[in-house]
Amino acid sequence: MFRFWFIFLLPLSFLGQNKTIDSLQLILKNAKHDTTRCILLSKMIELENDDAVWPVWNEQIFHISENELKANSPYRHFYLKYHSSSVRNKAYLSFNNGHAQEAISLYLSTIKAFEELKDKGEIAETYKNIGTIHERLSQMKEAVMYWEKSLKIFEELYDKGGIATIFGSLGVVYDKQGNIPKAIHYYELSLRMLEELNDNVGVANALLNLGFVYQSQGDVESALNYYQKALLLQKEVKDRRGEAYSLHGIAKLLAKKGEQIKALEYYEESLRIRRNINDKQGEAQTLNNMAVIFNEEGMTEKALEYHQLAKNLQEKTGEKKGLIGTLINMGRIYLKKDRMPQALDNFSKSWSLSNELGFPEDIRNSAFQLTTYYKKSGEYNRALQFYETYIQMRDSINNESTRKASIKSQLKYEYEKQAAADSVAHAKESEVKNAELAKQSAEIKAKKNQQYALFGGLVLVMIFAGFMFNRFKVTQKQKEIIEHQKEIVEEQKKLVEEKQKEILDSIHYARRIQMAQIPSEKRVAALVKRLR
Repeated sequence: MFRFWFIFLLPLSFLGQNKTIDSLQLILKNAKHDTTRCILLSKMIELENDDAVWPVWNEQIFHISENELKANSPYRHFYLKYHSSSVRNKAYLSFNNGHAQEAISLYLSTIKAFEELKDKGEIAETYKNIGTIHERLSQMKEAVMYWEKSLKIFEELYDKGGIATIFGSLGVVYDKQGNIPKAIHYYELSLRMLEELNDNVGVANALLNLGFVYQSQGDVESALNYYQKALLLQKEVKDRRGEAYSLHGIAKLLAKKGEQIKALEYYEESLRIRRNINDKQGEAQTLNNMAVIFNEEGMTEKALEYHQLAKNLQEKTGEKKGLIGTLINMGRIYLKKDRMPQALDNFSKSWSLSNELGFPEDIRNSAFQLTTYYKKSGEYNRALQFYETYIQMRDSINNESTRKASIKSQLKYEYEKQAAADSVAHAKESEVKNAELAKQSAEIKAKKNQQYALFGGLVLVMIFAGFMFNRFKVTQKQKEIIEHQKEIVEEQKKLVEEKQKEILDSIHYARRIQMAQIPSEKRVAALVKRLR
């Protein structure tokens, strides 16, 4: 990831993790391939928040990748990606240092590379950043042109975050042009999408922009409510740039309520943050508003000193819209001190710039100050001319239809948000009830299953019992048959034994008869002897 400059109040993500950076530097020293060096350097840039440190690493990536591209490296796409990203970082630095045209040229030079890489997301981001620079230079036509190019790509990619950012930026343009209903419409479209994405940084910025709108309409309480909501989110996500804007906005509203001391405390905190993050445009804005309080408290020289500091920064960065306010404030002090030439010089410059940019609010303010000047100098005809312009611009910005549209839009948003919340709550309640019903249904089903299992078990037991009884009866019958057969066998055995005895007795009897008829051995021996 590289450090990229995002539009309308979105901060850079800087994480000061010194230990991690030290570890990466140690690995970098032993890195043997330029691809590894580029990856390590880019990670170090991501983690470093000091604008005096990370640009050195960015230059290393730039030179490594440029040399590899010139040498026709086989890893062309890898180095092309890192080279383009380093150029975009250089563009961020250029704009931050007041070189807007140089920044635009650098951003445009990356488009061809991202087209070769077929990275539409990076092309959209680049167009978005270019549009923001034009917006900061009060070149609204060019800003809208580049934002529309970016929006078209984001819509092709279904990138809700990118779309929400562009909607917010368009809201800024319509806000500056005095088209309050349209500004609120785009701010709220952006807010809803960011809420869907759970993008707290983006949501805080959208709330902050809505606070600016209601502040310009004189609705202090609504504006203060939006600023405070934004500040809580920004502190939660550690969005330092956003915090500075919210603190500045709250301070301005407190000053309007007459709480000057408390307002200065908020301004001081905002100024400290803006100087830490090198936000020169924001620093000029805060210095300018602090000078207003010093002037109200009678410290006119200190007020002029702070205004001059703001003016120098605005001229350096080319921030014409902010410069208009500074010139008006300085002119008012000079007019109060009867330093008429200096007053007229500042009012005339603010009038010229206001008409150049075409913002109704700035034209109104400049016209009012010139009306005051010419009334004091006795030139009533010229005072009347500027007063008529003042009335015309005032009515175009703050007419009744605009106020009604603002209130209607706010109420519509709050209603839709509450309706969505109620819908979610109802859905959750239904979900709980459905869960309970499902639980009850499951319990009933389980009980029925248990009953079925019990009945089934009983049936099986009965079947088994019947089977066992049947087997018992069969066994009993078989036993009876065996007993009966045994008796028959016993009887037959007795008969056999009796027959055997009779036979033996007969044999013995016959043998006795035979033996009786056979001469004895002595007689046989006597006969044999006689025959010899």
